[in-house]
Amino acid sequence: MKRPQVHIWTGIYFAMGTLPLLLMCFWSIADGWFPSEPVLAKHPDPADNFYLFNKSLAYATALLTLLSSAPFWILVLGKKKSWIWMTLLVFIALGISGNPLFGIPILIFWLKDNNKAYYGKLDRV
Repeated sequence: MKRPQVHIWTGIYFAMGTLPLLLMCFWSIADGWFPSEPVLAKHPDPADNFYLFNKSLAYATALLTLLSSAPFWILVLGKKKSWIWMTLLVFIALGISGNPLFGIPILIFWLKDNNKAYYGKLDRV
């Protein structure tokens, strides 16, 4: 059976949730380890709390980026198992609190019969 079209949109939905954290991670790495000239002039001491905060933020956002990208990788690399359908359903439902405009249509299409049949969750095909 061919993969349903909702998988493309679900992948985009999960990537949209990860992208802001990834950008924040790159920004804090750049600010913490490779500061610009105006930042160096304002905070000359390398042991300043500004650098410590940005380095800590970089580690935290890197970890959060890895955790938030898990649904995307489960979708892309996952097999056609019923527990994967349910796991991704939970991730979609949790993501609705952050992006309901895009999340609710994804949820509606995720619950359709062709997607359930793809994962073996539907008794009748």
